[in-house]
Amino acid sequence: MPAAPAFRRLGGLDQLHIGSAEDLDLIETLDEARWVITSAPLSQLPADPGFLSWLDADADGRVRVLELRAARRWTWARLKGRGHLGEDVLHISDLDGAHPDAAALRAAAGQALAHAGASGATVSLAQIRAFSSACRGRFPNGDGVVPAGHADDADQADLIAGVVAVTGGAPDASGAPGADAASLDAWITRAGEFSAWRAAEAGVSPLGQETAAAAARLESLDPLLSRWFAQSALLRMEAGAAARLQTSAEQLAALDVSDPRAIQAFLAAAPVAPLDPAGALDLGGPLNPEHADGLRALAELVPRLLGEEGPLRRLDAPTWARAWAALAPFRAWTASAPAGIARDADPAALLARTTSPAVGALRARMAADAAVKPELDRLQDLEHLTLAQRWLLELANNLVAVPRLFEPGQRALFQSGTLILDGRRLDLCSRVEDRAAHKRLAERSGAFVVYVDAVRQDGGAGQALSLACALTSGVRGGVELGKRGVFYDRDGQEWDAVVVDLLVAPISLWEATIAPFVRLRDSVAARFEKAAGDRASGAEAGLGASADAQLAAAPTALPPGPLAPPPPAPPPAAPGGGLQGALIGGSIAFAALGSAVAFLVQTIAATPALTLVGALLAIVAAVLAASALVAWLRLRRRDLSALLEATGMALNGRMRLSRFMAGHLTTRPPLPAGATVRDDEPRGLLERVVWGLFLLLLALVIGGLVAWRAGVELPWPSLEPEAPIEVVPLG
Repeated sequence: MPAAPAFRRLGGLDQLHIGSAEDLDLIETLDEARWVITSAPLSQLPADPGFLSWLDADADGRVRVLELRAARRWTWARLKGRGHLGEDVLHISDLDGAHPDAAALRAAAGQALAHAGASGATVSLAQIRAFSSACRGRFPNGDGVVPAGHADDADQADLIAGVVAVTGGAPDASGAPGADAASLDAWITRAGEFSAWRAAEAGVSPLGQETAAAAARLESLDPLLSRWFAQSALLRMEAGAAARLQTSAEQLAALDVSDPRAIQAFLAAAPVAPLDPAGALDLGGPLNPEHADGLRALAELVPRLLGEEGPLRRLDAPTWARAWAALAPFRAWTASAPAGIARDADPAALLARTTSPAVGALRARMAADAAVKPELDRLQDLEHLTLAQRWLLELANNLVAVPRLFEPGQRALFQSGTLILDGRRLDLCSRVEDRAAHKRLAERSGAFVVYVDAVRQDGGAGQALSLACALTSGVRGGVELGKRGVFYDRDGQEWDAVVVDLLVAPISLWEATIAPFVRLRDSVAARFEKAAGDRASGAEAGLGASADAQLAAAPTALPPGPLAPPPPAPPPAAPGGGLQGALIGGSIAFAALGSAVAFLVQTIAATPALTLVGALLAIVAAVLAASALVAWLRLRRRDLSALLEATGMALNGRMRLSRFMAGHLTTRPPLPAGATVRDDEPRGLLERVVWGLFLLLLALVIGGLVAWRAGVELPWPSLEPEAPIEVVPLG
């Protein structure tokens, strides 16, 4: 009787507990909608590649529900003892003796042990793979393909090389190209086709053995002559086209007539001869030196193709078309040549080769190779069985359920490693193929995601990774574009990482709560810096203008003689301009600022201290409460499933990112147990003065509040408004 299923509530989902073979049986009846992940790309599952390729029955690069169930059924049919799940060492006694392949599996295990020079009741995955690799590299290896290196003799090896050259052959299990029955049959068929093809040559060759050379000459000249005929026809129809068809003076002026290569390039692009409105090329007249020899050869070649008297004096378009038509059967015959066989091969020798004893010997060799296929298939089944014993339970705990994602110190398969960044460990890292597509889906998660590019050198060969890492707790800190860190993959290998993109979102309740005050601080600081910068720029501009004016007014050396009369005095500045205007404006601004400050201080002084403090605390509390509420609502909507779906996985439900999970996936490691910290950082005089003033101000505020509570009258300064400031113009 099957065990009753047990579920665990993790991440807001009821996940099947899978801890044993009996629990694994339950995936057959568990509704697919109860699986956490129903489909996942193999690239996100760093299991054994051999196991994943075997599991992916349809070779679509994904593992699905039906494939995992089929793998479990196949494994359970051959593995009676299931107490060693998760191990890559197979106990031979665990094989089910009732299965038809049991004896062959035991024999394969014994052969693997013998190849390793060992014996015993267990065989490891490494021993099975070492024996399998040795079998693939030798004859027979069960695939029915015989490479030249596995031939019986040199004649057979030469035959295999010919088959591979003509048909491409087939890959042997050793990796070398070889011949199989299909490629051998294709070679024999092609040899017969080649013989028939060569026999038809005489009927399509108007010039006999010279036909191929004639066809090659016509093909090389056809683009040039087609252009010449077309341009001559245009000249015949449009007399005004002559100016555009002739080389202009500017083009000739740009030609370097002292450079032979430039001249050759110019002639290669020029017409084959001067254009003729009649459209007849004079083969005895002036011709382009780059093509003259080939064109003059047409005087004898074209008449021979047409069966006419020669030589030909003038070549027109209709005559050229008839010459091409005479070669049409030969060109069609050439295009139908069997692939892979040289045209000058001897058809008789090739046909004789297809019936030689070497062909029969090669077929026997192929049959001997294929005869051991069942035995080697059982060896491969033994490898798959060992892989399934090692990985089935772990894979189920990363698809049907994902408990390791929620267990401290554990790591799910789809967690690619750990990013060390800004003094924190980011453990939810996934490989990313398309960053833009990942970012579009990850935005729905509401999580802060750091995209990094990681590189490392391995034996001189560079490797690169693109990763998406979730920052789930703490504050943003110094996480910015260009920030560098270190990534450790699942094997502990170290990669240099740099932040290349960010998906910004609230990280923690504290950060989101104080965000309004941080923005206020940044805004005030920015405004202060801007105001200070504007004042400094204005002062610098004023000083520069004053210096320029003084330099302009300074006396210069004059030649001997009577002094020129002094220049007339400049007119008085208009009201509000110059130094007077600046002083008046500054006085008004200072008076207004002083009045505002006085009013503010008077109002604060008139307000009871407790009321004032209470009002300030109420404002701060209201802002904090509103920020905290909004932050809590946003943070509780963070969705782990959206982050996983962005990597290509298909999830059945929403998996929330709880506060525990946030702290589990992003951590700041504590100091070692028993460690002490001593602040030895030196501080300057200015820093000490600032801290002293701050502490003094804090003490005065606290003392004033205590005194007020005790009923002590404090000597507040009089804040009566002063008399209005009278602005008196200068001058």
